[in-house]
Amino acid sequence: MDRYTASLKKQYILSLFTFLGSGLCGSISCGYVYFTTGSMLFLLEFLMTMSGALIQLVYCYIAKKLYDNRSHQYEHRLGKFESFGSLVGLFILYLNLMIVVVLSILKLFNPTPISQPTAFSIALIIWCLGYDCIMIANCLRQKKANNTKVLQGQLIQMSKNFINWLICGACAIVAFYWPTSVMAPYVEPVACLVIVLVIGYLSFPLIKENTFDLLDVSPDRRLSQKILKTLTASFDLYDGFETYRVRTMRNTIIIELYLSHDRELPVKEALKRNAAIRLAMESAIPDSVVQIMIQ
Repeated sequence: MDRYTASLKKQYILSLFTFLGSGLCGSISCGYVYFTTGSMLFLLEFLMTMSGALIQLVYCYIAKKLYDNRSHQYEHRLGKFESFGSLVGLFILYLNLMIVVVLSILKLFNPTPISQPTAFSIALIIWCLGYDCIMIANCLRQKKANNTKVLQGQLIQMSKNFINWLICGACAIVAFYWPTSVMAPYVEPVACLVIVLVIGYLSFPLIKENTFDLLDVSPDRRLSQKILKTLTASFDLYDGFETYRVRTMRNTIIIELYLSHDRELPVKEALKRNAAIRLAMESAIPDSVVQIMIQ
């Protein structure tokens, strides 16, 4: 199993695990806390975890689809499918954010006493913070090997969850130590609005990138054309070319070409061919580094 295929399989498992762990269990727990304490922050968490479960289910399906089609010669159609699925997940997220904004504004004009934290809610906050730290670390480790849009969406989702729970913890401290403060009733709605702004800031670049991909005006599309043009114009690789992956590291474009093993081609000739491909590709695409993987 090559590195690209292994990375897709790990993303599929990560999406499924996140859907089950963070989505279903989080929704049930946050719903229970909201109905027992009336905390608006836990209503926000309930909506976010419900939408997060749906988003992770979409990401899980996309990763499985990409894994099943890992040897497809023309990856652009799969890339469009990946972008569309990512936008669907972000649309679900923004729909829930609009609900939270409306409820927060209403509560700002009609303040109610701040909700008192319970032992269960505090334990839930601590557990979720630890869980999100583990999942973010896993996403960052996967991102180094294969930075797909699914993984970017997962990283935004888990980072958003981590920020949410940090703010929930801060509000629980305020409710525990300063419950009678004049500003206490405004803590929850203001915290919810802050969360919405942070999520919007984190997800906007991904929305822009996915929209450009669907409209075929992104740099990735033009880069794809250069890669295929260089391969077909200079080398007889129609049968030997499997797929490619493109990722960026700072200002460098890293292009991974996956070629099938030609048993009839001597090793010396194969090395010369690979060196010629690398030279032609790096000359055609500035600031690029080409890595050739033989499968």
